[in-house]
This record gives sequence, structure tokens and C-alpha cells, in this order.
Amino acid sequence: MKLTRKKTAVAGGVLSLVLAGTGLAGCSGGDGPDSAPAAAAPSASATAVQVSTGDTVSASGTVQSSRVRELAFTTGGVITKLNVKAGDKVAKGDLLGTVDSTVARENLSAAYTAYVAAQDDYEDVKSGKNLTASSEDDKDSDAPGANNGQGQGTQGSGNGSQGRTGAVQTTAEAYAALVKAKNAYTKAQREVAGTKVHAPFAGTITALSGTVDAEVQPGTTVFTLTDGAHLRISAEFSEADTSRLKKGQKATVVFDSLDEEVGGKIISVSPVPVSSSATAAAGPGGGFQASSTSVVRYQVLVSLNRTPAETRVGAPVTVEVKTG
Repeated sequence: MKLTRKKTAVAGGVLSLVLAGTGLAGCSGGDGPDSAPAAAAPSASATAVQVSTGDTVSASGTVQSSRVRELAFTTGGVITKLNVKAGDKVAKGDLLGTVDSTVARENLSAAYTAYVAAQDDYEDVKSGKNLTASSEDDKDSDAPGANNGQGQGTQGSGNGSQGRTGAVQTTAEAYAALVKAKNAYTKAQREVAGTKVHAPFAGTITALSGTVDAEVQPGTTVFTLTDGAHLRISAEFSEADTSRLKKGQKATVVFDSLDEEVGGKIISVSPVPVSSSATAAAGPGGGFQASSTSVVRYQVLVSLNRTPAETRVGAPVTVEVKTG
């Protein structure tokens, strides 16, 4: 009988311990002031946050062309022809558009005539033709240029000569007039050439501003030409990540829309920030604090080992760089 009671007592004690443990577990989930929070098991997401990215840094970026040129007419006027539209592909040297060249060509013709006349005057003065002083007695006269020297003079001290304009000139004066006329003629040639815009390289017209019969001022951008054959990646890395990057490092470029990865190399890291953004910290009550943290970013340019098919300028990418 004693043995039986002893076993019963032991069993009862074990049961009491089990019930006590259950009661404690129930108390731990209560809302009372004396209840202690239960230790939470580490979750998979918490573990991922604590794991360091190690030797890899990454940033979002876009595809851009290494050559983009804004093109304008250097001579203003009314647009008479536009041979392209946005999206058209062009070859080097293609004529993109023209403005009215009537006035420019008239100025060119007048400048050419003046230039030819100045050439003839200079040759006449150099050769001594049409000398104002035609005899020895004339050397003592008060006529302009008659006493500018004896015999064939050098530039600046030669005999005076009657030019085609009727003015008496020295060799230096005739030469100065020739240079002035030549410069005017060259300027007129540039004005005629400025009535046309040619493609400086092969590419795609990515923007077009201007319409036929509209007047355009000199230097106003009308065409934007983008070289689609020479592409690169522009990405903005945080200041902390940029400190781990340098020119020549290998990179991996992930084309988000094409689901394709391409190798590349860093070709430049901007020494000055290109952008900054502010992030607000969460407050104790779930709101946001008044203070914020500014994140400074630097531009990093990456060359591509190859260009995937169907790649377009402006396409989003992700750049990953192993820094270890």
C-alpha cells in the first residue's frame, strides 16, 4: 500500500509540473503588467537582413549612348525642308534639313565680287601699274602717296598706286584690303553652308523640334542625333558603395526587360555627387520623425562587352560590381 501511494504521489507531482508549465506559457501571452514577453524564434527574414552583402555592391541604371549631338542651323531663316522625323535612322553625311538660303547666297555673290576686285588691286599695286607719280617732277608734288619712296618699295613703303576704287593705295593698304575682302568672302561661305544640317555620324534621330515654314534662330537645336551603336551604362551608386569602386573594375549588367546578363567594365567614377535623396526614419508610434537622412549618389559609367539585341537607349538595368 505504501508503494502504491508513493507511485501515485510521484505521478501527481509530474502532472503538477506539467500543469504549472502550461500555466506559465499561458501567462506569457497575457497583457498584464507583470507578464514577460516570450523569446521569439529568429525568422528567415530577420536572418536575411543581418547577412552582409559581402563583396558585391549594386545600383539601378539606364542604357545611354556614348555620343549624343544636338544639331542646329548656324544660319537663321525659314525652314524649307525637313528630311527626317523622330525615330529615323540616318547615315553619316545625310542631309537632315535646310532653311531659306536666298539672302545668304546673295551675300556670298557680293563678297566674291569684292574679293576678286581686292585681288586685282593688290596685284596692280605690287606691279606698279597706274602709278600716280608718272615722272620725276611729280615726286616733289603734294599728291598723296607721291613721296612714299623711290623705286619699287617693299610692303608698307612702296610707290602709291591708283586702285580700281580710285583711291591711292600703298602695298600695305592694298594687302590689308585683300585680307579683309577674303575674310568677308569666307564668312559668306559659312553662312551659306549654315543653311543646311548634315548628320555628323550614323545614328537615330531621337528628337525633332521645328516644322517646315517656321522661322528658326541661329544655334537653336532642331535635331537630336543619338549613336545607337556605341552604348554604355549610367548608374548612380550611394556614397558608401562608390568608395569601393574604381576605374577598370569588372561589372555585371542585368537587363531587366530582356532577362539577360552582360559583362562590362567601369570606365569612370564621378568625383562629385550627381544627386541626393532624403529618407525619413520611422518614429516610436509608427509615424515619421521630422529629421531625415540624406543619401548622396555618384554617377558610375560602365562599358559593355557586347550589346544585346533589341537594346534601346533609356532601358532600365541593374549594375552589380564585386569589390572583393
